[in-house]
Amino acid sequence: MKKYIAVKIVEAEPMSAMLAERTLNRKVDTANAKPTQTGETGHAGYLVQYEDGYKSWCPKKQFEEANRPCDAMTFGLAIEAAKKGLKIARKGWNGKGMYVWLCDENGPWTNSKGETFARQPYLYMKTAQDMVVPWVAAQSDVLGEDWEIVE
Repeated sequence: MKKYIAVKIVEAEPMSAMLAERTLNRKVDTANAKPTQTGETGHAGYLVQYEDGYKSWCPKKQFEEANRPCDAMTFGLAIEAAKKGLKIARKGWNGKGMYVWLCDENGPWTNSKGETFARQPYLYMKTAQDMVVPWVAAQSDVLGEDWEIVE
């Protein structure tokens, strides 16, 4: 089989398999789930809602291995979020209101001399001074794990 890496944005909340079955009005697969530790009846896991509205249940271990909170992302996951049209920022940035977004407008760009060029996607940053500038990541940004989605 070919290998894939999943990149998606989901909403989720901790929920036992038993409660998920009642919420979803269908049986969920608990073959890979462990019983809850809190005395709650059922298996520990998460109710997951995908961008298209589809809901499912996932065992706790598998969910937590495959998903990261959107306020503690790696640079790679942040870039994937930007490719989905979301604004991204680092928690550790000093300036308030700073964020980066992907400008993927295709088509020609004309400069002040009237010259026309093809345009590739690029990253822009809104600075703390409310200016917009082209942005290039520093090594600390690429290795940071404090990226978040900005609403």
